Amino acid sequence: MRTLTPAERQQIVDHFQGSDFVWHRRPFYLFSQIPRQKFQNACNSYAHNIQANDEVILLADKTFFGSARRGFLLTANWLFSRNHFNFISIVNLDDIEKITLDSVNIASGQSVPVMMPEIIIETDSAVARVQLWRGVNVKGFFASFKQTVEFLKSCPVEQAKPSFGDAPKITVPCSGCGAMGFSGKKCRYCRSTISNS
Repeated sequence: MRTLTPAERQQIVDHFQGSDFVWHRRPFYLFSQIPRQKFQNACNSYAHNIQANDEVILLADKTFFGSARRGFLLTANWLFSRNHFNFISIVNLDDIEKITLDSVNIASGQSVPVMMPEIIIETDSAVARVQLWRGVNVKGFFASFKQTVEFLKSCPVEQAKPSFGDAPKITVPCSGCGAMGFSGKKCRYCRSTISNS
């Protein structure tokens, strides 16, 4: 499991703030700026398997009314996404071999094609497509996203240390926000105590 230091978190924020687009006017959120309701909706829609100790870095909302039930969620270890066609993808960052930018026609059968930019993520066994929004600044976001994923892949991964004599942890959803967490711990998103009852 990869964990980030405060300096590494700041470097990721700098990737996006240093881009040539106004990042705070786009439908995505970094670290603590992620709205709790959007995060909960994303978890319920496509990021069911997110682990409590996996740090959430970025949430992109691809819905018209802002529910975040479609879009993508980047953590320190995984990328969860649900696109316009309701395809759900879960990709381990360490498995990513290539990231490119392309477009897809989301209005097939119409007289005028509606092209939507998307990020193509290739692993040795699958291809995931993460849709973005239309606009002049999409290339700037793509460059920041790709730079962040490459930076995360370069961060060290800590191996889980076996603890002898400890009871196994049970993964349960938080009653406050629905995020998955470990029993006896506090939820890292809404800070409420998670119990195993």
